[in-house]
Amino acid sequence: MKSKIDNAHNTNYELDGFSLHPHSINPAVVADALTGTQQVLEGRYDTGIAPWSTPDVGNDDQVQRVQQIHLANYAIKALLTSPVIGQLAAQITGASCVQIVLSQLYYKPPNSGQGGEVGFHRDNDYISAFTSGVINAWLPLVDMCAAMAPLTYVNQSHCWPKKSRYSGIAQHNLHQQRQLLKIDSLPHPWIETPSITNAGDIAFHHPKTLHGSAENTTDTGRYAVSMCLITDKVTFSTNETRAREMLKDNTTYPIIYEK
Repeated sequence: MKSKIDNAHNTNYELDGFSLHPHSINPAVVADALTGTQQVLEGRYDTGIAPWSTPDVGNDDQVQRVQQIHLANYAIKALLTSPVIGQLAAQITGASCVQIVLSQLYYKPPNSGQGGEVGFHRDNDYISAFTSGVINAWLPLVDMCAAMAPLTYVNQSHCWPKKSRYSGIAQHNLHQQRQLLKIDSLPHPWIETPSITNAGDIAFHHPKTLHGSAENTTDTGRYAVSMCLITDKVTFSTNETRAREMLKDNTTYPIIYEK
């Protein structure tokens, strides 16, 4: 598997706010993790540890989420702690250490309808404990096509200084939200890039990059896992001493790269 990035990928992250890395993870590792996600969605946790929360799991009209899914299944943890993820994140950011602080499964059932949409948002609006030294990863567990609701990035939006009142995960009318955001983001051009990725690919994005996804209009379930990663360059908006003490729990917050 590839473990290095070229200058073009690095430039994409810096300029556009995201980068795509195909064929990065062993397919067998991804296949095992996919089986693991299906077990977790059924409430079976082979680690004996429950995930933190499971919003809308079992509701086929909504996006189903599982927070801190790596705690609940060994195969999922093996995928998310794959060395290549930490290596790529370190190469993009220049970090000496990379650590998982949050993992989250996003499952969109077949033909999930408008409730399966995830509104355009910035991750740093939801994970506010850190002010810098953060990078986010996206791992599809199945091959994506345009109809399966791939993650869609808004190019260069990580550089926009203004936070829009129209951004947010809970916006379930993506067409309407897009029109409002386009107006609100002027004079910046609105350019979208869908990440048509396959199982084994990795996408990274900046915590301020606007991104969202449409409904899954296929007859196949769409499985993907997101991760919030911090580096040794992290700075905190909350009590730093308490946060650093919490992050010493490497079961909950695994270190996936250290130089």
